[in-house]
Amino acid sequence: MMKNLARACLRVVMLTIPVVIAACYGAPARLTRNGKVIDKQTSAGIENIGVWCATFDGMATGDSALTYDSSGDFTLYYFDSNNCYQLVATDNQRPIRYQETKVPLPSSGDVTIQMDKVP
Repeated sequence: MMKNLARACLRVVMLTIPVVIAACYGAPARLTRNGKVIDKQTSAGIENIGVWCATFDGMATGDSALTYDSSGDFTLYYFDSNNCYQLVATDNQRPIRYQETKVPLPSSGDVTIQMDKVP
């Protein structure tokens, strides 16, 4: 009898802990940033470019996006705005066509990343 009561109490406690944590700290917010990657000289969209969040010192945060077509459009989903200080765009095609480009993350609005071709 006492064992069953202890198990029931443990279940109640284990079910309420996540609710209390979410109520105190809030659920993690998923932030979205839309943008476009373009050629600096022609202003044409570039496909197959990886865009990712980086910390202040340039370390990747694990949040990334990819431009799939020649429009150069991308949508980046990230969880922590405090860790995403800049966006880094890298060419995923081989041989590499464009130089890696870093731009600061604006506080709001869409992002346009202009990339230079590899000399």
